[in-house]
Amino acid sequence: MGFFLLLAQLAPAIIELVKAIEKAIPGKGHGPAKLDLVLKTIDTATAATPETAKVIAGHNLKTAVVSIVNATVETLNATGVFVK
Repeated sequence: MGFFLLLAQLAPAIIELVKAIEKAIPGKGHGPAKLDLVLKTIDTATAATPETAKVIAGHNLKTAVVSIVNATVETLNATGVFVK
């Protein structure tokens, strides 16, 4: 349950991070670099405390974050927030 709660707490921050990165690096063709920046940012933030490391242990945080990022980008593209 702890990992689920961590993801629920991270999700709004990940969504805002995706928006900020898209604003800083607009346009097509930079998706892998943008995703890498999200992953490095989340990794740095979650590595900052031993408590978070305990919650993440045994779980695949990267896979979960990538899923949230992909869903965010897909939704923002579909709703016109991100213009292709």
